Amino acid sequence: MKKLIQYLYNITLRERRLRKLTAALLPCMPTEGTILDLGSGNGDIAAALKSHLPNLEFTGLDVLPQADSKIPTQIYDGTTIPHADNSFDHVMIITALHHTDDYMSVLKEARRVARKKIIIYDHQYANRREWLLLAIADWPGNVPFGVYTPFNFKTRPEWQEIFESLNLKEVYFGNGFNFYGSLAFIFGRKTHFISVLMK
Repeated sequence: MKKLIQYLYNITLRERRLRKLTAALLPCMPTEGTILDLGSGNGDIAAALKSHLPNLEFTGLDVLPQADSKIPTQIYDGTTIPHADNSFDHVMIITALHHTDDYMSVLKEARRVARKKIIIYDHQYANRREWLLLAIADWPGNVPFGVYTPFNFKTRPEWQEIFESLNLKEVYFGNGFNFYGSLAFIFGRKTHFISVLMK
């Protein structure tokens, strides 16, 4: 069953998602320097970005081992990033924060190891219907494969409060990304967003 779900996900969503996500992230990315991909998975997003930004040096960090990771990746405990303060020019956290129970501790660590920017791509909701649709969309690519999935989505005001409490200045915010094609009218266009934060 797991293989069938993976196959269906791959042929229906994976490539489209990767293509659309890369296109959305590129205008927000630095053009050079070191970047920690926190929650890197198999590194496919970092690899896709690097194909456009060859002067960026990516390092992956994740709680689950990935035998086929496309970038150098280290496993960690999900709490303490095993790098010194200001170890990287930037940190990116792509579709990972809603997989944790504690946004604050993860972002505190990201802030500690980043010299400049933190780039976040994640989800937000404005009402219960949007929360439910995000949970439905999040399930097939995560739960069958043992990825911790608490569906811990936040509203836009909750995100802003988190950023402000960590003294992170949001220098860019964008939403309205269409990852669902003709189904966008069901899943919504504003439930996906990108924030670029400065220390």
